[in-house]
Amino acid sequence: MTNATPRRILVWACYLACSWTWCIGMFLPVLLVRDFGMWGFVVFALPNVVGAAGMGWVLSRDGMAERLVARHRPMMLAFSAVTIAFHGYLLGWLASLAVPMLVGVSALLLTMGVWDAWGRRSTLARVGETVLFSAVAAGLFFAIAQGWTGPSSRDLATSPAPDLLWLAPACVLGFALCPYLDLTFLTARAALPAREARLAFTLGFGVVFFAAIVFTLGYAGYAQGRLESGEVLIGVGSMALAMHLIAQTVFTVFAHANAADGTMPGVITPGDPKARRSMHAPALGLMLLAAPIGYGAAHLPVSVGEMTAAEVGYRLFLSFYGLVFPAYVWLVMIPTRDGHAGLGGAMGRRKGLITALAIGLAAPFYWMGFIALREPYLIAGVTIVMLARVALPRRG
Repeated sequence: MTNATPRRILVWACYLACSWTWCIGMFLPVLLVRDFGMWGFVVFALPNVVGAAGMGWVLSRDGMAERLVARHRPMMLAFSAVTIAFHGYLLGWLASLAVPMLVGVSALLLTMGVWDAWGRRSTLARVGETVLFSAVAAGLFFAIAQGWTGPSSRDLATSPAPDLLWLAPACVLGFALCPYLDLTFLTARAALPAREARLAFTLGFGVVFFAAIVFTLGYAGYAQGRLESGEVLIGVGSMALAMHLIAQTVFTVFAHANAADGTMPGVITPGDPKARRSMHAPALGLMLLAAPIGYGAAHLPVSVGEMTAAEVGYRLFLSFYGLVFPAYVWLVMIPTRDGHAGLGGAMGRRKGLITALAIGLAAPFYWMGFIALREPYLIAGVTIVMLARVALPRRG
C-alpha cells in the first residue's frame, strides 16, 4: 500500500461522507427536531460524527479491515441490503408528497444505474457529482426557495427534554458500532494507509458529513410542515430537496453495491476475483421492492397513536441500526478474552444464540421507545444488550 496524496485523501473523505449521508442523516433529524428541538439534533449529530470518524482511528493497523470483512462478510452484506431497502422505502414515502421526487427517482436511478453498471465513471467523478448536486441543492433551498427553516442555536439555552436523555444511549450504541458493518467504510479503510485513513475519516465526517446534516437541520421545519399537511409539492424547495435526497441515495446504493461485489478500490472479496458477481441488479431490485411499500404506507389510514403508518415503517427500519446490528458488533464481532470472534465453531454458535436472545428480549423495549414514544423503556433495551456480553462463553 503506497502513501496517499492529499487529493486522494480528500476524495476518500468525500466518498465516506456521501456514503453515510443517507436516509437517516437526511431525514431522522427532521423527526428529532420536531419532537425535541435543537437538542434532538445535538443528540443525533454528536455520536454520529464521533462514532463514524472514530472508525479510522480504531482500525489503527493496516489489514484490520480485510480481516473483518473475511470473518463477518455475511452480516455486512445484510447491513448493505437493509440500507438499500431503507432508501427505497423512504423515497417511496416522500414520492407520495413531492412530484419532483417521483420523477427524479425513476430518471436518476435508471441513468446512474446504467452508468455504474458499465463502469464508465471513476470514483472521483461519482464523488464529485454527488457533492456538487448536494451543494447546488443547498444553495437553491437557502438562497432562492425557503431559507433556513430549522431551529435556532438559541434553543440550546433551554434544558433538553427529559425523554431525550433516555434516547441518547440508544443513539450512542447505534452510531458507535454500526460503522464496523458498513462495507463502504471498510472499502475506504482498506484503500488507505493508517495515517491517511485517520485523516480521511476525520475530514470526511467532521467537516463534509457534518455540513450535510446541518443542511438537514436547515430544512427540518419545511419538511415537517409538508409532511403534516400532506400537500403534493411542486416548487423550487421540493425540487432542491429532491436533488439532494436522490443524489445521495443513488451514491449510497451503488457504493454499497460496488463494495459488495468488490469492484470498488480497496474492498476485499474472498475467493477468485473472476467469480465476483455484480450486485447492481440486486440493489436496484431491493429499491424497486421497497419503494412501493413506502408509497403505500403513506396512504394507509391506520396509525399508532399520533404516528402515521409511514413513520412507523421508517422507525422499524431504524431498529436495525439501533438494536440488531449494534448487538451483533457488540456480542459477536468484538473478540472475547480468548481472542474468539465471529460465529464459527461451537463457541460461535453459542454467541449467535445469546445475540438472538438478547435482541428478542430487548425488542419490546425498543418498540415502546421508538414506536410508542415512551423513551424511558429504551434504557432497559440497551441494558439487556450490554449485559448480554457477560453471558458470552469465555473459552473455545
